Amino acid sequence: MATASTKTKHATESTQQTWDSVWQNMDKSHRKYYSRVKAQSYLQFSAMMANEYIGKAVFPDKEQLACLECGSGRADVSNYFAGRRKYKTTCLDFSSNSLRLARDNFRQEGNHASFIQGSVTSLPFADNSFDIVFCVVLLELFQDVQPAINEMVRVLKPGGVFFTAIISRKFNVQILLNSVYRLTVAPAVILRNLLKGKPQNGFQKVKNMFQQDYFTNSYTLIQYQDFLRDAGLTEIKAVGFGPFPTLPYRPPWLDRVYLKIVMSLTWLRRKLKKTHPWVTSSKWGVFWYLHGKKQRWKQDDSGM
Repeated sequence: MATASTKTKHATESTQQTWDSVWQNMDKSHRKYYSRVKAQSYLQFSAMMANEYIGKAVFPDKEQLACLECGSGRADVSNYFAGRRKYKTTCLDFSSNSLRLARDNFRQEGNHASFIQGSVTSLPFADNSFDIVFCVVLLELFQDVQPAINEMVRVLKPGGVFFTAIISRKFNVQILLNSVYRLTVAPAVILRNLLKGKPQNGFQKVKNMFQQDYFTNSYTLIQYQDFLRDAGLTEIKAVGFGPFPTLPYRPPWLDRVYLKIVMSLTWLRRKLKKTHPWVTSSKWGVFWYLHGKKQRWKQDDSGM
């Protein structure tokens, strides 16, 4: 009979194997979003809008800050700020394959960082080590997110900035588009395979469309704000981000057309609004962006 520790070990190994496989099989269009030049795809443009907002509204406008990205993946955001503001960057991820991809992306841009394989729930850093700690599309992968947040705040300096981007699993524009796409395409997939005499293939493909290979939680935005507050963060702010969904089906010609449409609408939103054109309602936006600051040490009555 397996012990509790053995079960945990097997679960950890399974998760690591899952993410190694995800990053190993990543297609070219998903291997790098960040670009210093004009966006060539919708994904690159969305990354540019994200970096613009984070640089203006979240991260301090200073150079040479110590910055840690947990669950770094491609490390697009870290890559941008390592080049733009010369941050002393550390990228940490559970998957060795994602770290190899991040190294390649940094090398292509001529930027530098430290790359460490490890877990966000047990960070190999001393307390109060970083000016900025952030994660993108990471917290929603945990059933219990509080230990991960607590650990990231532990290594954050007093007064330092914590930031997280979370893909909402509640209703939003991306879920709406995905649902319409699946319901539209599923009957065609089943019919095509029926005509080929392979109905099981059709049902399997449709099943694959409606499931994912990894767990995601369903916490609300208010719950995430409470998690940050319980970890000792103050000045917590939360916004919806990303008013335009990613197309589920993106042949090159369609991606180019969609990019022009989104860029035009972004220009229009910038003209009509004073805030960032990609900030939107938390119920509509693809992402939730949350950030706060770690409480500074309080002096005692003697002033020490």
